[in-house]
Amino acid sequence: MTAPGRLVARRRLLVALVAVVVIAAGITVFVVTRDASTGAAATVTSRAVTAELGTIRQTVATSGTIAPETQSDLTFPAAGTVTGVLVGEGDRVTAGQKLATMDSVSLTADLAQARLTLANNEEKLASDQTAGASDEQLDADRAAVTTATDGVTTAEEALAGATMTSPVNGVVVSTSLVVGQQVSGSSSSGGSASGSGSGASGGGSGGAGASGGTATGSAGTSGTSGSSGSSSGQITVISTDSWIVNATVDSNSVDLIAKGNQATIVPGTSTSTSIYGTVSSVGLIASSSGQTATFPVVIKVTGSPEGLHSGDTATVTIIYKQLGNVLVVPSAAISQRDGGSVVRLVSGTSTTTRTVTTGLASGGSTQIVSGLSEGDQVMVDVTVPGGAGGGGGAGGGPGGQGYGRPGGQFGSGAGGGPGGFAGGAGGGPGGFAGGAGGGGFPGGGN
Repeated sequence: MTAPGRLVARRRLLVALVAVVVIAAGITVFVVTRDASTGAAATVTSRAVTAELGTIRQTVATSGTIAPETQSDLTFPAAGTVTGVLVGEGDRVTAGQKLATMDSVSLTADLAQARLTLANNEEKLASDQTAGASDEQLDADRAAVTTATDGVTTAEEALAGATMTSPVNGVVVSTSLVVGQQVSGSSSSGGSASGSGSGASGGGSGGAGASGGTATGSAGTSGTSGSSGSSSGQITVISTDSWIVNATVDSNSVDLIAKGNQATIVPGTSTSTSIYGTVSSVGLIASSSGQTATFPVVIKVTGSPEGLHSGDTATVTIIYKQLGNVLVVPSAAISQRDGGSVVRLVSGTSTTTRTVTTGLASGGSTQIVSGLSEGDQVMVDVTVPGGAGGGGGAGGGPGGQGYGRPGGQFGSGAGGGPGGFAGGAGGGPGGFAGGAGGGGFPGGGN
């Protein structure tokens, strides 16, 4: 054999021996498979990851509908004639702002009668005291005065109700009043409703006579539609500085969540804008949709975020368990052996099997209770779809992502570091992909 021939043979032998040594060291493992349906090659690589302190959360994902926390359906408390309508649909209002007025002769007359009754009862009490009436008679006189006093207070509040005011900061969503209209009045108690969902729907009414007019509250349905209750007032106002999300969960999740759980909310079709909230109620009575039972959940939105719209959809993630400042590794780094959990611990330029005790797992991460320390590195397998790491050149096999070993540690990055297997175009059959990455073993090529 000629001298050039012997030189080529020695070079080939040297490359083969080095390749065998590196593979045996377990620095990086490449397993190439081929998708029978597409013919594309998939590459499974191993890379080192660091055990770090982090947070593990277990969550329930659902969807719902945004609704105002408060809907006030306002009506005048007595019959009369509307003398002023000061707002229209879509107008923004503040708490205490006048919305409409009426001239109620009956309310004025009721107040005059209540005051007269009080005066008569007070006069009788004074007369009986002067005449030395019995204690029983005086007690009856005092009770009559107390009742008459309450009657005056009620009549004054009713007359004040002739001026309808908003109980909340919000928007007028409907009004049926016009000047000159005769209204029959309502006997409903005054107030506004705050959202709650203890059963199939959330609702309520409150007492806020000072707001004027009368309000019957509805918090809306606590279901997938989650829209506010239909308007039944002469003027309806919804809050715009306090919101809820009406959602549902299935029977597998209802026992996991509880009042006070934190939630992340993504309104509408947004994928980047998140707001936050707290579970305010979990319904105990299921509503059925086909053969699936669902339970209503109401989430109170935190703060007063801008840009929310009643009836808009929302994606909700409810956090029912959370552990902070715990040691975590990717779940893919853990395998099962002899009934226990093990990882491949990186020790210098080699790996050893280490038994670990695991805890909570969620979102692709697992808590390590014992067996590892912060900063330890473990190996994890990563599958790269065919073509993802760059194709081979003429006559070459598929390229892959390189994982170098600079400074004796398993580094990762496109192209690899010194001494790593470099991915990229130009890999030859049976060879380690060449290309950018320095120090990689070039493919055989042609």
